[in-house]
Amino acid sequence: MHQELTEAMDDIEGGLLEARECFREGRYEHAKTLYTSALDTLHTLPLPQNDGEKLAAMIYNERGLCQYKMVCFDEAVEDYTNAVRLNPSLAAAYYSRATINYRLLAGYLHGSSEREALGRKAVDDFKTAVTLDPSNIDFREGLRSCLDEVQGGLGDDNVCVLNLENVPLATLVKLLFLLDTGDQGPGTTTYRREARQAKEIFLAILRSKEQGHQQIVSVLQSRAKDLQEFQSSRLPVNAEAASLYCVRKEEEDLLVLVKCCDHLGVEYHRLEDKIKQVQDKMELEENEKEGNFFINAENLLMSDICDSLTPELVYKLFCLAASRDGWKFWEGGDARVVQKEQLTEDGVKEALFFFIIRQMEERMLLNRIYTDKLEGLLKELCEDNPQNEVLNATIQKLKNYPDECQPPGLCLIFCVKERREGSDIEITKLKSVFGDLFKFTVKIEEDPNQSTLERYHKKELLKAKYKFYDSLVIWFVSHGDEKNLLLPGEEKYDRESFIDDFSRVSTFNMKPKIFFMGTCRGNTPIPINNLGGRKGDVDGCSIWQDGLGSNRGRVNVSLSNQDISNIYYQMDRIVSYATLPSHTAFRVKDEGSVFVDTVCAQLEESQDQNITQVLEAVCQVIHQIVFCIEEREDLGNTKQACFYESTFQKTYLVPRMKADLT
Repeated sequence: MHQELTEAMDDIEGGLLEARECFREGRYEHAKTLYTSALDTLHTLPLPQNDGEKLAAMIYNERGLCQYKMVCFDEAVEDYTNAVRLNPSLAAAYYSRATINYRLLAGYLHGSSEREALGRKAVDDFKTAVTLDPSNIDFREGLRSCLDEVQGGLGDDNVCVLNLENVPLATLVKLLFLLDTGDQGPGTTTYRREARQAKEIFLAILRSKEQGHQQIVSVLQSRAKDLQEFQSSRLPVNAEAASLYCVRKEEEDLLVLVKCCDHLGVEYHRLEDKIKQVQDKMELEENEKEGNFFINAENLLMSDICDSLTPELVYKLFCLAASRDGWKFWEGGDARVVQKEQLTEDGVKEALFFFIIRQMEERMLLNRIYTDKLEGLLKELCEDNPQNEVLNATIQKLKNYPDECQPPGLCLIFCVKERREGSDIEITKLKSVFGDLFKFTVKIEEDPNQSTLERYHKKELLKAKYKFYDSLVIWFVSHGDEKNLLLPGEEKYDRESFIDDFSRVSTFNMKPKIFFMGTCRGNTPIPINNLGGRKGDVDGCSIWQDGLGSNRGRVNVSLSNQDISNIYYQMDRIVSYATLPSHTAFRVKDEGSVFVDTVCAQLEESQDQNITQVLEAVCQVIHQIVFCIEEREDLGNTKQACFYESTFQKTYLVPRMKADLT
């Protein structure tokens, strides 16, 4: 008998160790199952009453923490109540139960009987915890905060930050989903705490719509109040205020919250002064203060997809996902919690769809770039109804990079003006297309040196606000040779290093980066007479080679007689280069780069088209132009051939023309 008891206790201890490890890893469902198993075993053992009750109280308390993390507040309170019943000296259980009731206060109007009852329970439990462990700082701080809230110690702060009265549950669910990103990204193993909390609340709504509604209101109000109360740090003048290392997460979260509220039409109060303070600290430009900037594009995309799907399709999507054994999609859960007939009720479809998305992200089945698992599920749904336009449009949308935000991207223009007539026109054209037409944020650096370029990729682009841009476009327009970009004063910068340096910027990880390299890559023109074709007619329009030293020269260009008879062998092969390796590029003396002009013209006519199609058109247009170098009559007529290299994993669509935000 003694040996059986020892073995049983060893099993319990082993189960508790495994449960605690699961808890640390965020696998709360599995941890809860292990704690329950330990309790079931413990209740069958003939332990001394005092020892058995204390051990059971500890297990109830730890299981209660799992329930709390899963946003199952009623079950958590029940576990904490059992814990203090079995061990009235367990201060942590009183504190945890008080914390839940304190959080739930935000879900009730001030002066209501429900709020007063919860407040009394919370204060009593906090006081008991402090009495049992007076040296615990967390216990004392919890009591102080609760007393301030219940007794009105915060004055007019008793008004809720968010006005959630009469807001539909579907809107609340969307708001909670939009606030966080569950996209872990490559190399990340820890799922974000806030995203998991939201996922568990979505599950709570599926289990009990009424209780889930109360919980989501409580959590939203609690998070908003925390953001309203935190103290934003002030930095010295000229400090790098907006770098990732100076901006607190709470400051980012504040701007995300207000943008999400604006997007969904949810009212908020008492945040205006702090919003202005954070905007100034992050050095936001006017267009970055407007629109839906600061909302993660992948969240907006999923929200749009959710709106387009019917409750029946969302239910079928869930059933398919839950049936994938290899995904461990529904580990430790009961799929029967989802009732098909409930999905027509307000907010339930949204809760289920966003639960699916967060669950897939946590299981590393979905992120901003890799959406193929979700696409596969939708394709299976299409098999029953191949003509379903909504499903087909959704699948197609997932093949593109997310581009839901405004401004849609950042455009950097590095333009060397030294000994380059027409460079002002180049800048004007680029600003017109990317700034005026597409509403990108445009930053221009004229005659940049090496320190300018390093400042951008080592400091400027690491500022917190750039995490919320959907794409990065970089123009470098200058002289060049086989390996280098020529900076002012004949300073050289390795071309491939430039591209690598800006490709590594962490704020644009998993986002499209498009480089337009408007430079020569050598001093060799492409002679038409060496290709066996005819010589083109020449108009006499003044044009210049845009190269280094000896390969800068005046040429003529024929635009009325385009040549389609001579194709250079390296053609038809997304860094986009103005010319092929070792070859020269041309520019009009007073109009600037032929490459810049052609790209801008094609972009204006190609909104919503695949960028590769646009670049193919640019290659074709430029390769039809005939140039004649007057100083080198032996070369005869010549051509320029541009090309691009792409490692895109999704389709990048040229932005649609954006209306003015004002």
